[in-house]
Amino acid sequence: MKLKGISVFERHAEKIALGICTALFLGVFMLQFLGGSNSVKVGQESVSPGQATQRVVEMARKKEDALTEARTPDLPDVQSPLTSFQTALQTPAVSFPSLALGAPFRSAESATASASAASGSALAEQSFYFPPLPAPTNVIAAIVEGTIDPFEPLVTPELARYLPREQPFDKRAVSIQATLEAARIREALSSAPEGQSAGAIPLSWWRGVVEVLDVEVVRQEWRQEPGEPGYWGPEESLDPLPGRFSLRKDIRAEGFMPRDLPAVFEAERLNRELIRRPPYYSMISGERWLWPALSQELAQGDQNLDEVGKLLRERTRILRDIENVQRQLSKPADEPSDRGGGGGGGPGDKPPRADARPGRPFAEPSPWPEIPANWFAQFGGPSGGSGEQGEDDTARKEREARRIKRLNERLAELQNQLAENDKALKALGYDPEGKRLEDPRDRAFSEPLLSLTDPGNASFAVWSHDITAELGKTYRYKFRVWVTNPLFGHVDQLSDEQKPLASRPIVALADSDWSAPIQVDTNTRYFVASAQESSGSSVPGLRIGSRSEASARVEVFHFYYGWWRKGETSLDIGDEVRADIAIPEVPIFDVFMQDKGGPKVRETRTLDARTISCSRGAYLLDVVRSPVNNAGIEVYMREIDGLIRVRSPAVDKASPDLARLNASFETGKSAIIREPGMTEGLGEGIGRPGEPGGLPPGLPPIGDPGPGGVPPPDPAKKPPR
Repeated sequence: MKLKGISVFERHAEKIALGICTALFLGVFMLQFLGGSNSVKVGQESVSPGQATQRVVEMARKKEDALTEARTPDLPDVQSPLTSFQTALQTPAVSFPSLALGAPFRSAESATASASAASGSALAEQSFYFPPLPAPTNVIAAIVEGTIDPFEPLVTPELARYLPREQPFDKRAVSIQATLEAARIREALSSAPEGQSAGAIPLSWWRGVVEVLDVEVVRQEWRQEPGEPGYWGPEESLDPLPGRFSLRKDIRAEGFMPRDLPAVFEAERLNRELIRRPPYYSMISGERWLWPALSQELAQGDQNLDEVGKLLRERTRILRDIENVQRQLSKPADEPSDRGGGGGGGPGDKPPRADARPGRPFAEPSPWPEIPANWFAQFGGPSGGSGEQGEDDTARKEREARRIKRLNERLAELQNQLAENDKALKALGYDPEGKRLEDPRDRAFSEPLLSLTDPGNASFAVWSHDITAELGKTYRYKFRVWVTNPLFGHVDQLSDEQKPLASRPIVALADSDWSAPIQVDTNTRYFVASAQESSGSSVPGLRIGSRSEASARVEVFHFYYGWWRKGETSLDIGDEVRADIAIPEVPIFDVFMQDKGGPKVRETRTLDARTISCSRGAYLLDVVRSPVNNAGIEVYMREIDGLIRVRSPAVDKASPDLARLNASFETGKSAIIREPGMTEGLGEGIGRPGEPGGLPPGLPPIGDPGPGGVPPPDPAKKPPR
């Protein structure tokens, strides 16, 4: 059948397209065998892709060889700065004829040559006297105890390992303080012994350069085995306080170069307070932290108590005399006085009793003279006498005026004495009622943050804290303070023998003396309040009667939520020291760290008041009378460490530790637990990072109590009796 309307091309278009594609495919396929292979251009050559890498390596080696074989051109000889300086001094700027005006001028060349000949070395090879730097003095260690703010371990996670796993975060640590004699250190740096070739270190090498960069604390632990003598263990260097600024890692890093010193100096200037005196951690319960010197002062008690007592007794006498004079002034002229006998009286008061009541000062004699009973009788009138002769009104008024004048003069004298007494009490820190004008515990530490090399800096305090001290152990501490090495960076100007001295950027002052040993209390302590020996014991140490007859009463203290809690118990022979102690209602804070911002309290829950049983691990062994005269009762206790110790009720009652724990117990009854983050010191302490001196200008020291005191009473007012 013949197709109509379709051209030949249309009928064979697909066959034509298929033929063209097939021809192209065959052409490309044949080119793989007949044409040239693929190539890339490397430099000026075309190479196959497989040879391109090898060609690049060959070109690199040729370049390396060319660089290695290249010779550095010789540099022109340059004179040393010293030689250039001496040559310039010898060459006059303008030629002038010599004038004979005096002795020949001694050139700098001859002066330098003489100095070099005297020292035996050139400027670049001088020797300097590097003295031992004075050690810190007055090392004091003190216990700090309280409940750490729950925010602290959130801000400083490294701190958590030193705290209890759960709240309250009760913590007992040791704070250590010493004094750096800056004036003595400057004197040592600027000194050089006479008769030696080594001179003093140049002032420009240490003035404004030598600073305290690290305060290191070293401790020893007292060790003793049962039946063996005790001894001090090896020295341990304490790590920097977690979460507090420290340069120790930076200044001891390998490869520290002189070019790194400016950054260290800037960091020291901005964080001087934190380096010298890092703050302790914030606490929400317990006594506020006190620097060790103040703690020692409070432990020793007020040395002025005797003088204060004397002033208070004198003040009582003055007030009594003022009252007597005011009473005389208030009497009518014709009213008989309550003093004197017979028909007369007198302007004075009754004579003081010689037998003053217990607890009151001895009454001193009245300043008013004793007036004979018949003295007023000679005047007659209502005061006594015959009354036969009337008294003239004018004479009576004159006598009354003289009496009033004498009383006013006496009153003014007594008021002056009272003012002087109040002034003396205030100078000793007490008000007229005998109370302290300022609680020493509220005292703020204040000390200028001057450079170590500042001429006005005589001395300053440094301190640190040992948060790794274990409960129940005894330690002693010393300081090793590191300062900038004044020779560091000047190795080219030192002799070969002294070059090793300039290898480190820091140098240590001499080690301080050891502090007095200090014992870290356990969380449970006990004191023997009283004891009763067995009635069947006639010889000390010999048990004849019933065991139950010997007993002791002890007071047990347990540290909880920042304060010591107290309980009492009675012990028989063989009993363990154990007591039930009441714990008040306390809060527990659920805290978390915000994604943007600091820590925050999510929820506060309350632990109900309860009673806990606390034991010390000590047992009562015996109660005997001491063989020493007037020594009283001795109580033999076996302690938790296996040692047998002798306790005395009399000694325990007089113990300062018992007084301290009792004071804590009484304060803890009504103490308020602070909210987290509401106490000073969280992450900043007394000084604030980034500000020289810790505080910006114009702000008072943190914790400044400000003016205080109670004004003295008005002498014109009648004091309470």
